[in-house]
Amino acid sequence: MYISKKTHILSGVLMKTAVINLAGSGVNSITRTIMNKKVAILFPAMTDDFIWYGQVMISILQIAATAVVFQLAWKQLLRYRGVVDIEDFVEMAKLQEEVNPKGISTLSSYSIGQLLQIWAVILIGVRFVYDLSAVVYRNFVTQISQIAVTASLFGGVSLVEVYNNTHGFKYIGMFIAVMLGTIMTAIFLRDRLLKLICAGVTIFYMLAFVVVNMGSINFFGMSVGIVWTSIIFHISETVGMMGLAVYLSKMYRGL
Repeated sequence: MYISKKTHILSGVLMKTAVINLAGSGVNSITRTIMNKKVAILFPAMTDDFIWYGQVMISILQIAATAVVFQLAWKQLLRYRGVVDIEDFVEMAKLQEEVNPKGISTLSSYSIGQLLQIWAVILIGVRFVYDLSAVVYRNFVTQISQIAVTASLFGGVSLVEVYNNTHGFKYIGMFIAVMLGTIMTAIFLRDRLLKLICAGVTIFYMLAFVVVNMGSINFFGMSVGIVWTSIIFHISETVGMMGLAVYLSKMYRGL
């Protein structure tokens, strides 16, 4: 069966999740800006305990809030599907297509449910694995920073180069998961434009990972390092997801 074209469950979930991620990134940025002067010179901000544990708490809250958003959306979908007996779904879909084809959603309620599950696995399950692996990555960065700082004093490799070259690995798993979710959505919708956008963003990320070096800007009197893989990832999970939600709600009925 289909749901009303005015009901946007999937795009609504993606928009709310993007807002949650944007709020989390904003709080993390404010915390780092305030506490930056207390971070040991030449060491990344993530090595500071206060900044790190603050980031962990924010990540936990983000996952919890995202889980609530998906749970409410799933209950809403089940409520719509509960109007008709499961045995009558196919017949109801045929009737809806014949009587009011322009008033139903682009995808069936079953397909929307599948996409909800795919995105839930990515934005909750994979996000949990990503945050857990970040703990190991933080320990690795702390250890390698001590070696790199010592080496840089004797004219060896700089910490900036080491940090930039390894930081892309931190995000690549979650980045690929988000791209796969978008590709799966595009496959369901037979949307070529979404596929091309995913390919373009992925190529851009890999170029930043392999070719582009870390840069820096002066912000409120302090030098802030820019890791381009980090910038691309955070834009993808906030602005990019907002754009995807708007695109789905505008281009497809009831999505």
